[in-house]
Amino acid sequence: MTSAKWFGGILLAIAAGLAPQLAAQLQTDVPPPVAGAKPVTVEHIRAHGVALEGNLEGDAVDRDVFESGEEAPGVQSHCLPLSQ
Repeated sequence: MTSAKWFGGILLAIAAGLAPQLAAQLQTDVPPPVAGAKPVTVEHIRAHGVALEGNLEGDAVDRDVFESGEEAPGVQSHCLPLSQ
């Protein structure tokens, strides 16, 4: 048996072994809405990363940020406020 056939057989075995895990990633259940929950406002802003300017990989220096106006009960904020 040639090495190409061995390689093909091993590749087929790996693909067959991974098929159930890959198929499991396709379905995501959406949780039901919570009755009586207050509506939340989500703000979309773009933040400029000064430290990323001139990076060698050419990554974008502006990043999308999604912020909600509410914090979960008992969670302390470790971020500075966006507006004063």
